[in-house]
Amino acid sequence: MQGEPINSGPATVAAAGWSSRDRGEAIAMLSGILAPHDLELREPRGAVHARLAHVTLESCNFADIRYGAPVRIRSRVPSDRCLIHAVTEGRSRIAARAGDICLQPGMIHVSAPGAPIDIEHGPASRHLTASLSMDAWSAIAGWSHDAALPVFNASSAPAWRDLASFVLGWAQLGGSGFGTAAERLDGLVRAFLTDSLALGADAARARAVQPWYVMRARQVMLDAVRQGCDPIGLADVARAIGVSMRTLQQGFRTAAARTFGEELRELRLCELDRQLAAARPDDDVTAIMQSCGITSMGRFAGYYRDRFGLLPSQRLRSRQGH
Repeated sequence: MQGEPINSGPATVAAAGWSSRDRGEAIAMLSGILAPHDLELREPRGAVHARLAHVTLESCNFADIRYGAPVRIRSRVPSDRCLIHAVTEGRSRIAARAGDICLQPGMIHVSAPGAPIDIEHGPASRHLTASLSMDAWSAIAGWSHDAALPVFNASSAPAWRDLASFVLGWAQLGGSGFGTAAERLDGLVRAFLTDSLALGADAARARAVQPWYVMRARQVMLDAVRQGCDPIGLADVARAIGVSMRTLQQGFRTAAARTFGEELRELRLCELDRQLAAARPDDDVTAIMQSCGITSMGRFAGYYRDRFGLLPSQRLRSRQGH
């Protein structure tokens, strides 16, 4: 094992750089920082060359991890935390509920509290991994197994990686002042994750996550669309998830740049397209549109054409031709 702690402060603050060619040492170190790990070498005669930089703030741990060999990591996220994996180099594979995901540089994956972790790292893989307490991220604190996980959009993902790199770099250069700065860094992370801080000139970069109530509202709306409900009202959806109509409407405007009505229309259009894609030769357009709660056939046919480039009837005919 090589390397010395770069800095140390109060009990809740630590920063260190470390490397090892010993599998057992790598397991012990990573288990202490993120979650209990099992590390399996994917090449029988291979050897790890693990390199790690990490920093512990008050509510989150950041780790810059490289294994230097093809390895498989199996673990489980602690029930009171979540993990954010941001890939900066190489390729990795992570097992998810929807199937295996190939992670490439620029991609981010969120593992929910209590979720199993199964990741295969290539020899060149490098991850910036953050372990967050539940109260650091309102979207996770309000998350349930019936709702979608929060996601990073295309503009906010780079900002998250920049923030993780900044936190790690500051810790390594902070010297005796790091303990004082740690609280501010922790606050910066919390602000980013709760969508209350604009990073850089483009405020959209700060919208790293969808508020939990927007995600829940979208699921309630989608369930109603799939049941063929019409109308679906803002007041009913807000009541179902326990927020005010104003909060929900503002949430859609901020997180999706749409009104409630525009979001509902988008959900209907996407559900219509999904059903058309799965249609049988003896299905008809009117019945499919009605099953999505669409009553204004002509108007929604125009919306569909604007959204997907052809009319629903043309989409169905193209499907039936396969």
